[in-house]
Amino acid sequence: MKDASISLEEQPIMDKFIPVAKLKDIKAGEPFCAEVEGKSLAIYKVGDNYFATTGVCTHAGGPLCQGELNEGVVTCPWHGSRFEVDSGKVVHGPAQGPIKTYKTKINGDTLEANLV
Repeated sequence: MKDASISLEEQPIMDKFIPVAKLKDIKAGEPFCAEVEGKSLAIYKVGDNYFATTGVCTHAGGPLCQGELNEGVVTCPWHGSRFEVDSGKVVHGPAQGPIKTYKTKINGDTLEANLV
């Protein structure tokens, strides 16, 4: 008889959206700081869209939620690394690696993010 069990490596990752911020607290053009499930997050509103990334820069751990947001790009306040908030891509160093991004969705008056 064939074993029908699935190893952990083969199991699909499920979406786990959890509340991260109230929409009224997130202002366009101003990163918002959130601490959720032990993770530092930076939340952004660009136009009518919301984005969530890790809250720390990949260069030296600077607080991205205290940086400047301009046309969908956040600038780290410590050394000036810039990242696209929708993809996490580095657009200007000194950072070499991208930042982690999370899927978001609106649920009533709350922004939720998939932190998996």
